[in-house]
Amino acid sequence: MQREQHTRLQWDAAADRHTETAGLTAGFDRGRWQWAIGHIQTMSFNHGQPAPFGGNHLMHLDLSLPAVHGLKLNPELKWNVFKEYQDDTETSTLSAALKSSTTLIPKSLEAKLDLNAKQRHSDDQARDCRSIGVDSSLDWTVRPQQAKREAVTVFVSSRYDYAEHAACSDPGKAGVRGLCRAQDRLA
Repeated sequence: MQREQHTRLQWDAAADRHTETAGLTAGFDRGRWQWAIGHIQTMSFNHGQPAPFGGNHLMHLDLSLPAVHGLKLNPELKWNVFKEYQDDTETSTLSAALKSSTTLIPKSLEAKLDLNAKQRHSDDQARDCRSIGVDSSLDWTVRPQQAKREAVTVFVSSRYDYAEHAACSDPGKAGVRGLCRAQDRLA
């Protein structure tokens, strides 16, 4: 069993507020299977105010299930509750994802497909929504002949989002893109 505990303090001088985050995640593995469960709590404060103006609780369950011939499945389940204390509103979001990846050519070509579903409920009903998203990518890694040089990955990715209404959607995420990125140095 692996445990991860994290705390963070973040200050935004322009907005004159700070955020405190604390969380605990426990990870387990059995053979090639891995799973983790965790809780993260965030509280946001305005400068000079003793009470927080908002808080967030996130609980998550993540699995990693190696399947056949290089196929890997990663189901995720998240429940997030955000509370705005000043307006006394609460927003709950339940999201599920099934992420998959497969290696087509070892150490060179990998394909990924992610399916996401989200249901959000709020005291302010204008924020209620359901959405579905699909992400896909094809990653080609070019490894140099010399071991001390960095590998380069070229990828093409796409995203499709469907939401019940415009308040749910994130138009900046939809579309197709291609990028090139350098990987860590090879051993």
